[in-house]
Amino acid sequence: MKRTSIFLLAFVTVISIPLHSQITLDWCQEKARGQYPLISMSALIEDAKQYTLRASNTSYLPRVTVSGKVTYQSEVTELPISIPGIAVDSLSKDQYQILTEINQTIWDGGVTGSKNKISSLSAETDRQKVEVELYALRDRVNQIFFGILLLDRQLEQNALLTRELEINHGRLRSYRANGVASSSDVDAVGVEILNTGQTRIELFSARKAYRDMLSRMTGTTIDDSVSLLQPSSEISEADVENGLRPEMQMYASQEKLNGAQKEMLIAGVLPKLSAFLQTGYGKPGLNMLSNDFTTFYIAGVRVSWALDGFYSLKADIDRFDANAKMIALQRDTFVYNMSLKTIQQKNEISKLQELIQSDSEIIALRNGMKRAAETKLENGTVSVNDLLREISAENLAVQKKALHEIQLLLSIYNYKFTLNN
Repeated sequence: MKRTSIFLLAFVTVISIPLHSQITLDWCQEKARGQYPLISMSALIEDAKQYTLRASNTSYLPRVTVSGKVTYQSEVTELPISIPGIAVDSLSKDQYQILTEINQTIWDGGVTGSKNKISSLSAETDRQKVEVELYALRDRVNQIFFGILLLDRQLEQNALLTRELEINHGRLRSYRANGVASSSDVDAVGVEILNTGQTRIELFSARKAYRDMLSRMTGTTIDDSVSLLQPSSEISEADVENGLRPEMQMYASQEKLNGAQKEMLIAGVLPKLSAFLQTGYGKPGLNMLSNDFTTFYIAGVRVSWALDGFYSLKADIDRFDANAKMIALQRDTFVYNMSLKTIQQKNEISKLQELIQSDSEIIALRNGMKRAAETKLENGTVSVNDLLREISAENLAVQKKALHEIQLLLSIYNYKFTLNN
């Protein structure tokens, strides 16, 4: 049984290596979102909302108040008449009372409902603000991911250039042995090989920095053994459909919250209805002419209406109306800026597509010129510097094409990011 378990573990390990040796942009986006510290904020917002709702709903629970008092007064109630043959004891000037009052809200004008609505909408607004920040994280991942792809392409071209220079270096050494080339010609190519090696060191360092950043963002080690799959450069019809950006949802939540706060104003000035029960023990009780300790109770319905809320009601309503206009203006400004950005990004995509077509033609011409320079060098009609110039020009053309291809991919995904697709 133990041997079988070891075999299964080894088998799972073997088949999981290819799964993790290549990663996609979507995988990086998902991992980065899960690793971002702010992701836990959504759960905290929900907890805070539940605590607030729980506290708000207690407003309909009975309110119990216990009070007591002991007083001594200079005068007490006395009968202003005397009846022959009947003695009426006067009340004591020291009086005592213990009172318990139970108050049950029947209708609070909608204040509790408004509070609950505001709490839920406040939590939703806070969640949308978190989503806006999490969505911005996608753009950061895009920049790093495509930066690594560009550096990979540049390293590939650097390796090809180094190989080509080494071939020409060996060829020139044989020419020197035959007296066709000089030592300075051989050294010139050697210098270019060293320069290319230095460039490779810089590219490796930059790629390592980018991979370390992506590792930190995804919580996964992404070293040189892990390759990044290049995303598709195709744009489908679904890609050009404008999605719902989290900013738009945030503005919608803010408008709803502002409306709920305005409703709360109305609820605050409405009359309140409650039932109450007072029970007590004291001297005197409800019978003010009795000088004995006694129990008593009072039950009834109470209506209260605070009219001072009407003083500032109109100003408060105007304030929330102004807030609604400000939110609408912010939303319209955001939509306007996004429309301008999409126009710019579409033009950038078209420009890069045309440049890439032109790059292919330039590379073909540069390759022909380099081959011709190599032939002329063999015949002794051009110098080594002329050949190096042609090699450098072809290498630069290839690098430009690689740069334009990665820029095109980045522009496409920036366009999708703007549209939330």
